[in-house]
Amino acid sequence: VAAGVPADVIDAAARAGEVVRLTPDLVVTRAFTDRGVALVREHPEDGVTVSALRAHLGTSRKYAVPLVEWMDREGITRRDGDLRFPRRD
Repeated sequence: VAAGVPADVIDAAARAGEVVRLTPDLVVTRAFTDRGVALVREHPEDGVTVSALRAHLGTSRKYAVPLVEWMDREGITRRDGDLRFPRRD
């Protein structure tokens, strides 16, 4: 919305799976979340820190922290201290 995209367009894109709403005010592309999920799945034994995820995605903590929190809420990851591990199905 801050960039000039109408809220209804963002909502429609989220419903279509084109973007992911990490928080009420933060929407990112599906590609961004997919890259984060892929990194976590590449480290099932040693886990991933927010810092490693941030570096891998080339972003800041402002985006990396909401991403790992979203992955936790969605059941993609489980947190153990500072590490995120992929949940086993």
